[in-house]
Amino acid sequence: FASAGTLLCQHGGVSEHASIQQICPYQDGLAAFNVHRSWGLLDKNGRVVLEPEFDWIDGFSDGLAAVGTHDEKTGYVNRNGELVLPPRFDSGREFSEGVAPVHVGDKWGYIDRLGQWALEPQFEDAYPFHSGVAIVQDDRSSLRLISRSGQTLHRIDGYSWVSVEAFNEHGLAVVE
Repeated sequence: FASAGTLLCQHGGVSEHASIQQICPYQDGLAAFNVHRSWGLLDKNGRVVLEPEFDWIDGFSDGLAAVGTHDEKTGYVNRNGELVLPPRFDSGREFSEGVAPVHVGDKWGYIDRLGQWALEPQFEDAYPFHSGVAIVQDDRSSLRLISRSGQTLHRIDGYSWVSVEAFNEHGLAVVE
């Protein structure tokens, strides 16, 4: 949501919010909006679902969206605007297949929808699961495909970068 740049989209019902400085396009009935450098969410009727209190809001996936706080922590909100996982992670990516990669200290791991560790932090980098497989990075020159249990399915040496989305809807990932 909040990565849409300086795009300002007008939508019926939001004109009453005179202090809104930026509105991103609606996705699945919700739109991220900015007031004084803080982001919140509006529903289709222009009602505030989530008060603008975050530095950024990611798009929803598996019913949750990552949000960033002013002290640079990441948490997750649901579509009702409720903070379901308090901001305690250094960074986080989208939920997929019931888990999300999150960064704590200098390692990435995976949490479930309750905020419990599905895979303890142990990776240099980690990406969302697709069809039961995720890409993780152990060092600067190798990637691994892992299962939900963390078992290595395949090692890919000589590659050190993965696109932000990792796997796309066709099950392909861009690596370099």
